[in-house]
Amino acid sequence: CVDCHNSPMFEDIRNKAIADTIAKKPRAFDGTIASGACKCKNTFCLKKYCECYSAGILCGDKCKCVDCKNYLGSEELIQKRRKDGDMAGLAAATAVAPSPAPSVMAGAAA
Repeated sequence: CVDCHNSPMFEDIRNKAIADTIAKKPRAFDGTIASGACKCKNTFCLKKYCECYSAGILCGDKCKCVDCKNYLGSEELIQKRRKDGDMAGLAAATAVAPSPAPSVMAGAAA
């Protein structure tokens, strides 16, 4: 690096820059590289070309994909994840929304 400030000497400046970035974009450092906004046209979002598929996330509202198969419960997605041996992706494809917790008041005596 030339003129690199990513060192202990500049830790305060670096930490401020990280905090400012997180304030603007809370998920900036959550470990995913996908923006969650693919534009796939021919792959049905089932190939590594799709940034959502390759990151192991489902396509969402921001995506502009055509004929998407990368959505919760998609049989094609489930089969592809099984074929690829991607258990984490398979879990995401078949995830079930958690049921609401039982009410504490429901079993309480009056």
